[in-house]
Amino acid sequence: AFLGCICIIFGCTFFFILLPYVLRYHAEIEDITLDRTDGKCRVIIRTHGRHWLPHRSVQRFLKDSMLRFRANSSAGTFVLGGTLNASSTGRPVPAVFFNTDHPFLDAPSSKNEEGWIMTEAAALEAEASALYFWAKPMERTESKQKIAGHLIQPVTSHHLILLGQDGLPTSRSIETSKGVLRIPFPLTLFMLSVPGTFVSIGLLMVLSALLALLPFLALISSPEGAKWVYFLSSMIAVLLATGFHLFVASLRPITPTQRTLRRHMRNIARLNPQPELTRRKKGPERAVRAGHVEDLVTTFQESIRHRDMYYVATNIIKPVTKAHRLSYAECVGPQTVSWFVSHYWGTSFSHFAASIQKHSEAVVQPFNSAQDVSYWICSFSN
Repeated sequence: AFLGCICIIFGCTFFFILLPYVLRYHAEIEDITLDRTDGKCRVIIRTHGRHWLPHRSVQRFLKDSMLRFRANSSAGTFVLGGTLNASSTGRPVPAVFFNTDHPFLDAPSSKNEEGWIMTEAAALEAEASALYFWAKPMERTESKQKIAGHLIQPVTSHHLILLGQDGLPTSRSIETSKGVLRIPFPLTLFMLSVPGTFVSIGLLMVLSALLALLPFLALISSPEGAKWVYFLSSMIAVLLATGFHLFVASLRPITPTQRTLRRHMRNIARLNPQPELTRRKKGPERAVRAGHVEDLVTTFQESIRHRDMYYVATNIIKPVTKAHRLSYAECVGPQTVSWFVSHYWGTSFSHFAASIQKHSEAVVQPFNSAQDVSYWICSFSN
């Protein structure tokens, strides 16, 4: 009986640990970017932590291991991010995206988002400018309806490729550092596997259920009230599984962009602890200093890279200003405008910030700092 209870507890615990992943599996997105490393355009998704999609079959794993043993390299790989070799051998899986704030990705939602929203027209303009910059012709025949359904293909334990409905890598210009991707049930039963293993979650759940049920079938014929034993063992398993999920949730680290956002918001709070007192009407009193723009680029340099204002407004400015419901200028400390800026959002934000810096150095008055020259910039001042 004691051995049976142990089997029931272990079986039920593993079953209830895996159950939430089967019913509602999601992977947090760390970054999505259009990679052009080896001359081919691929939308690369980097998950925060290991995803549960097997990127190699058992046969491929053994083959790659033998190749590395013989030649110290693996065949059929491509360069990812300039440094990492990846192999696109995983099975394509349907996926649904949420909260990326990008119209090419997010599933239709009834949630009413406040403030500026990146529309499909804005995404197409951003894509056109990016493709023009990389000297690639723009093809506007691909509509949002065509790319509404997505396939993803795992290439490493942290990276996936975004595929179109034709199963080929999509070359859409998509840049974001937020959101989650979900694998719909019941595909999770046979498409997911515990990281580091090749066994599907569905098979593990069946084995866990058998481990819990077989001792119960043996105990049911005993006169000592096996039903209560089974019930108490199941409750212990539920408590253990709940404790496991709470423990995992408490250890889950935030993404690098989220960590930088929190640090930046703390710095802003030290400089302007009561932004509500600096609220200004829309107009010339909502300017920012050149130093504010330079500080933003310096702080988020690893996230911004070559990206444009569409990315900065969605992934940086909106999260910073959301809590106070103020403009970025009011959060950091508004200034009276000296120069009005009109610019195209599709250009590189780093280039835009460099232009502001050069202009401030050219127009600064004697005995003043170039960083104190104030500018009215739509995304910062509205």
